[in-house]
Amino acid sequence: MTSSGRDLTIEAVNTTGVVQFDIASATRGGTRRLMVSDNPETLNETNFPVTHGVLWHDVVRSHDGQVKHRIFGWHYNVLPNPVKIGITLENRANHGAVRLEDVKREYRIGGDEVNWITDIGGTISKAVLAGTMDQRTADQSLIKQQQSGQIESFIVPSGKLFGFVYDFTVKSTDSGEMQYTVRTVASRDTAYDLTLLKSEPLPLAAQAHPRGNWTFSETNAMTPVYTAGTERVIYPTAAKLKKDGSIPADQLFTAAASEQPQQSLDNRAQFGVIYNVTVPVHNPGSQNRTVQISLNPRGGSYGGAVKIGEDVYGVPLLRTNQQKAPVYVASVPPGTSTYSFSLMIAGASSTPLGLLVETLS
Repeated sequence: MTSSGRDLTIEAVNTTGVVQFDIASATRGGTRRLMVSDNPETLNETNFPVTHGVLWHDVVRSHDGQVKHRIFGWHYNVLPNPVKIGITLENRANHGAVRLEDVKREYRIGGDEVNWITDIGGTISKAVLAGTMDQRTADQSLIKQQQSGQIESFIVPSGKLFGFVYDFTVKSTDSGEMQYTVRTVASRDTAYDLTLLKSEPLPLAAQAHPRGNWTFSETNAMTPVYTAGTERVIYPTAAKLKKDGSIPADQLFTAAASEQPQQSLDNRAQFGVIYNVTVPVHNPGSQNRTVQISLNPRGGSYGGAVKIGEDVYGVPLLRTNQQKAPVYVASVPPGTSTYSFSLMIAGASSTPLGLLVETLS
């Protein structure tokens, strides 16, 4: 995978009156387990009333010998002093050890001096899709039975947001069942040993920010078939509800589907998820038709990254539904063709994201 270093272009568009159609189908994809730690997003006296606390955790039991993980984290420190935030792993098994391997991560710490969507979320999204995240060794790579270790920790100053994605693999050193807990943890005491934190996570904050754990980390979606030469259409992805009020096909990362549903909140925007989408286009004529597929925000400001073939582009900051970022301009031959690409939403973005399909000639 390569990153072009470029962003898609932004064009003005009038989407007034364009008909919207729901995503036709979607299935779970990928074998990497996803943990989303975004609630409590804002660490203040109400949401973080303790000296040290567990922000979120993933309780794992597996006979597979290895488990691949992704952690998406998004926490904003508005406490008066710096906090230390880290990721730990407790090996709860009474046999063997676990090893942390293939650790990669991308993070940004920033406040009002940066744009959270583009400078933090977008930068991280591009690195994940392009496979250019920083490789590192965990602070403790081998964690013996009934012991805890730290993957990494950071000091987050007051008034700063800490956004991150970690990919890593947990491997067993014997043939027994792995039992371990991954945690995102925080302390007001920046000298505190974060591996000592093993309590239940803080309660869900009133903020509508997601958290949960899912055994997959990709969405494989398909739009309805677009017929070249017909009116423009918009296919909203990551919508809250369909037009008839039911749950959209691509709403896979729900609290109910989380491994710990009672403590989770829907990841409706699919933060940390690679969203693979295929757009079928039918050309009923005998000559090629030119069709454009663009990204079009439907719920507010949107940014992130898109992978087209082996190339990764940044999705520039789209502020309104009167803007579009073209992904494909395709010469569609007679018959049915498909056009596929992958998306990753930037932290702080809004959804749904519309896929605008139109015939240019």
